[in-house]
Amino acid sequence: MKEGLKQLLQPSTMFESLGIKYAGLVDGHDEPALEEVLTRAKKLREPVVVHVVTEKGHGYSPAVDDEVDKLHGVSAFDPLTGRPRSTEVTYTDVFGEALMTAAARRPEVCAITAAMASSTGLLNFAKEFPDRFFDVGICEQHAVTFAAGLAMAGMHPVVCIYSTFLARAFDQTIMDVALHKLPVVFVYSTFLARAFDQTIMDVALHKLPVVFVIDRAGVTGPDGASHHGIFDLSYLRLIPNLKVAAPKDATELCALLETALATDGPIAIRYPKGPVPATPDLPVEPLPIGRWEELRKGSDAVIFAVGRMVEVAGEAAERLEMQGLSCGVVNARWIKPVDPRIADWARGHPIVLTVEDNVGAGGFGSAVLEALAPHGLAGRVRTLASSRLYSRFRPPNPSPTRCQCSTLSSPSFQHSSTSSPSRKEGKSISPSSGPLSWMPMLLRLSTALSSSSSAPWTASFACCSRSRSLPFAPGRCTAYSAIRSCSSRSGRRAESSAI
Repeated sequence: MKEGLKQLLQPSTMFESLGIKYAGLVDGHDEPALEEVLTRAKKLREPVVVHVVTEKGHGYSPAVDDEVDKLHGVSAFDPLTGRPRSTEVTYTDVFGEALMTAAARRPEVCAITAAMASSTGLLNFAKEFPDRFFDVGICEQHAVTFAAGLAMAGMHPVVCIYSTFLARAFDQTIMDVALHKLPVVFVYSTFLARAFDQTIMDVALHKLPVVFVIDRAGVTGPDGASHHGIFDLSYLRLIPNLKVAAPKDATELCALLETALATDGPIAIRYPKGPVPATPDLPVEPLPIGRWEELRKGSDAVIFAVGRMVEVAGEAAERLEMQGLSCGVVNARWIKPVDPRIADWARGHPIVLTVEDNVGAGGFGSAVLEALAPHGLAGRVRTLASSRLYSRFRPPNPSPTRCQCSTLSSPSFQHSSTSSPSRKEGKSISPSSGPLSWMPMLLRLSTALSSSSSAPWTASFACCSRSRSLPFAPGRCTAYSAIRSCSSRSGRRAESSAI
């Protein structure tokens, strides 16, 4: 009876119902009171929950006054005002404007976010179309299943989500969206992993027209290792009925969004964090599905590049042209499906190099190998991808900058360039060329893979078909020495191995 009266006057908490001691609520900004409660809890010889209440940004007016997210996701900013130092237009900004333009023409378009409206560029959308904007909180799995339901009801949802968090809804994405080919769009590369189950069970399984617009693809720099979107290409490729694309610039991003919104089936579009050199005039024309773009012709090799790596590949090809190497560059904007012309490109070049800001296992390079294997051309492929970025990294620099080492003008670079085989010297390049013959390209692309995203920690990059990872520390001019050291340890055998 005593316990019953106690429950009537003071209901127990969830924790007490489980037999766990509970202390709260405690003002987290009252240090003496907090210390007293923690001291008492420490003396208990059993589990205890201390419930502390704090205010995000407490004592810092710019954060407290920020009603949207309390300065949760910010880059470099002025500490006096809380305003960002950079006013550059980013991929996220461009996407937000493109979605607004599309929604004005298409009443079926709606947007869903998992408590990331600001970071995914949806603030203006929420103000302009409040009845078509949904914030489901930190629940990526529900966001995907909710999108599947909306798609079945005739809407065309755009799910804004980080790449790594989408895996949390992976089952729903396949079973509730892809299976039914529902029109759903997803944003934010890193958090996409949280919705992995939902992506399969709720989207792909039903072949629903759902569009995944995935922000923060690739290395995200100061956001830290937990936000790197370097796995999405690998796990999205395996989902049936789902098409995957990566734009090379802002204009192509808007064009692919138009393609996705006009397609009756699931599509994923990934793009990096960072500024764009130019903003497109909206609206733009959609692009054909599965069609790549040949940007440069070459005879010695062809580079298939994905997303932001297209610009890097173009720069490498221009530099190598000065060294007597003719390299073609293809913008592989569709990772799935691959362009059916891929075999023709491979037959016309003795070496095919793939470049991506994703892990090598199961990524774009794997897609190229799978496509060329039936034609007997897989032996010409060399892949370059981010590798072991989670296991080897340094804490992000508060003010990261691009790699300052001028690898292209270094003596070691010039040496390797002059020692490279050249058609102009009457020599031909074959897939069995030694590592040093392709040092200029690998060095340049490796540098760009790390520095383009302002990642100041030590990373490593997997080189082609070899199971060896080469450490690379941006800004320390160690890339060449690391690769050459690796080759030297392998002796004569390394000279004939594929890079």
